[in-house]
Amino acid sequence: MQPCYLDVPSRPLADFLWGSIGSVVVSHRIKDLFEKHGVAEVAFAKVELRKIGKRVAKLPPPIPASGEPEDLINEAPPLTGISTIGPYYELIVLNESDYPPGGRPKGFCSECGRPDVDNKMRRLVMTPEMWKGEKIFFLATTLQMIVTSDLKELLERNNPTNVVFKEM
Repeated sequence: MQPCYLDVPSRPLADFLWGSIGSVVVSHRIKDLFEKHGVAEVAFAKVELRKIGKRVAKLPPPIPASGEPEDLINEAPPLTGISTIGPYYELIVLNESDYPPGGRPKGFCSECGRPDVDNKMRRLVMTPEMWKGEKIFFLATTLQMIVTSDLKELLERNNPTNVVFKEM
């Protein structure tokens, strides 16, 4: 398993950290909640807190001297005592739905395996026929994470921070 690193310009305080589309880092509290309730459609990889900035996460981000957002982490003064932060885990969603209407791939990229989908024909909807029975999964051909109403309610009862649910 490859290492997972967390480099952020401020102190993470939330249960859900959204590093990139389709990837989410969760607090130990959320990992424990999933494990306690038998959410088996995910895996967790411990995240190494590599560079954590001193700023408060709720402040607006500073603008790096270069003006480039990716340079922000290089200019952030690091927090030295990170033992009070975390642990955090990458939440790895293992399944996806069946293809959405009009979204059956015409083929797959020989390099990366990504499906070649006609985006004009594909409808980004979730129908009952597409569901394979998992509590959490990706909408096929996208990086949209879907959770069942049962899992949504479980999470909401535990007041998670930095996550919003939208009806599909």
